[in-house]
Amino acid sequence: MNRLTMLRRLTGGHGGAEKVASRFELQFASAGWQVQFISAGKVINGSRIAGDHGPGWWRTWQYARSVNRLLPTLAPACTFSMERGPLCHVYRAGEGVHNRWLEILGASPLRRLINPLHWIAPRLERSTLAHAKRIVANSEMIRREIERFYPEHREKIRVVYNGFDPEVFFPPRKANNSLRESLGLPLTGKLLIFSGSGWGRKGLATALHLLRDLSAHDPAAQLLVLGKGKSARYETLAASLGVASQVHFLGHRDDIAPYYRAGDALVLPTFYDPFSNACLEALACGLPVITTKHNGAAEVIDPGVSGCFIPVDGSNLDEARDFLLRRSPDRDRIAASVAHLTAAHEREALLGIFAEVLAESHASPC
Repeated sequence: MNRLTMLRRLTGGHGGAEKVASRFELQFASAGWQVQFISAGKVINGSRIAGDHGPGWWRTWQYARSVNRLLPTLAPACTFSMERGPLCHVYRAGEGVHNRWLEILGASPLRRLINPLHWIAPRLERSTLAHAKRIVANSEMIRREIERFYPEHREKIRVVYNGFDPEVFFPPRKANNSLRESLGLPLTGKLLIFSGSGWGRKGLATALHLLRDLSAHDPAAQLLVLGKGKSARYETLAASLGVASQVHFLGHRDDIAPYYRAGDALVLPTFYDPFSNACLEALACGLPVITTKHNGAAEVIDPGVSGCFIPVDGSNLDEARDFLLRRSPDRDRIAASVAHLTAAHEREALLGIFAEVLAESHASPC
């Protein structure tokens, strides 16, 4: 049985990346790998893995240093990292390319210097990419960004889209207003879903502006905000836009599929997302997605059929508003468009990459 060491600083949280890491651990174990998961705070061979205390940049740096000291003593057949910094055989760039994020932010040299994360993250990223035998990008967008900033690693990149669980995410079998009724919402009017944490980056402000524009034609339209975040700023914005009574902050939901099946569209105007799990899961439920082209999941959206795109700065929302005002979409057709992107398909693609590494080099220990 081959030994696989998986690296992810945080596990067990509500975020998409943490859920994916937990799913991978179970999937690889079921495929016959002996999996050892190394996260911050664990004690392995008498050594405590750092990275669970201090500011974000410090946690990231300390985790990488701690793991890199430990790995030579473990000698796994393959090391699979979902973090920048660790020296690994296979690196999954699920957080994208940090220098591209800085471009999108418009970060000045001074801002980059003041925040240690902005000079530590690229350094850790470069180290991991240089050491990895394979680099997994979860979208063509991320592949292009890695090639742009690190052209010397072009040949190592493999694209593997995210996967979803078809037992959980599937289109509604019949029309059902039970969720609207349970929330005391109107049975008419478009029901928009916003799902995710990090509301600034995910574009909640733009979603509120879209609701305002839609409400001029559909006064009963509603927006459900799912996920963790501080709502005060957005409640104030909703009030200034005249839609406060139409916005509902519901917090984190473990069972999110019923919301996707009940909604009319997922609205996620993200500033940067390598490949949003929420978008894929919504599409699997037959829910159209309105997002930006700064989201790798845009690659699996058929414009005008399973969704549409809006400018990342939210400067023109007419197309999205008009898309929402059209007749109801074909939910079965939308779900069928991503039916092949299952978690099982993703697992097999990653296992194939592990096999490549083993066959090429007999996986010399890190």
